[in-house]
Amino acid sequence: MPSKVSYRVRCSSTCSGWAWDVSNVQFFSDTVQVHPLSAIDSANAGGGWGPQNALGESNNLPWGGRVDGNGEFWIGGIFDANITSVKVLETSRVHRASDPYAIIFEKKGEDGKKWETVSSVTVKPKNAEINGVELQTNKDKDTKVEKWEPIGPTPTDEELTTKPSKPLSGKVHGVCYKSNLHCPPPNTFAPDEAFYYSENCEGLWVCCSKACGQETLERVCKFVRAVVPPEQRAMWGRFRSPKWAKDPGPMRLVVLDNRTNERAGVIPELQDEST
Repeated sequence: MPSKVSYRVRCSSTCSGWAWDVSNVQFFSDTVQVHPLSAIDSANAGGGWGPQNALGESNNLPWGGRVDGNGEFWIGGIFDANITSVKVLETSRVHRASDPYAIIFEKKGEDGKKWETVSSVTVKPKNAEINGVELQTNKDKDTKVEKWEPIGPTPTDEELTTKPSKPLSGKVHGVCYKSNLHCPPPNTFAPDEAFYYSENCEGLWVCCSKACGQETLERVCKFVRAVVPPEQRAMWGRFRSPKWAKDPGPMRLVVLDNRTNERAGVIPELQDEST
């Protein structure tokens, strides 16, 4: 075999859909645990949530996995040994692999480009070891891998706010249904000029209380345009809240002044008889 080979565990879907938290991944050559020469991953939350956390260099945080360009989560390493099995320890009730999707154990092919399947395991409601991949729960944190079950009828695409990227097999969260959202407002949203300095950043409204000052608005808008992609700002401009929320939308960034102890209750559009 080549002197260095890449191995990984890949997850195509998690319960939250946007994160996979893994506390520990152990790779074995027969019965001997082998540590990678270097860690690799699909992407992570940054700021101390990197793949090294789950591969023997933990700082009390798990690997905060994020998807790659193909929409998949994976974590692994580069080795100079032949890896025959792997153990995966998950930490979260929400950011965990979802059943019936599989966790796949893979290695890079001899060409160093294409990933090849070594074995796979479908998430079970208890610890399981199948084909060399062992999935465990974190007993110290009372974490359970709960069996996924479809609940209620599967919605049509027309009922949903956004067409799903994968076929659905049951009811989804209520905020996904158009019927559960506020109706579009009759007029274009306009921030309260008596309370805010405001600017529409191509869809995303930035609203700074006047106590913050005009300079704060300019600095926040500059930051938003530098960090938030235009398509994301435009999408937030079309956002509508669930009916249980006081405010119908659109999404906006509100900046209050902590020097004068401003709180959410002073926001004009949120005030009613309860505030």
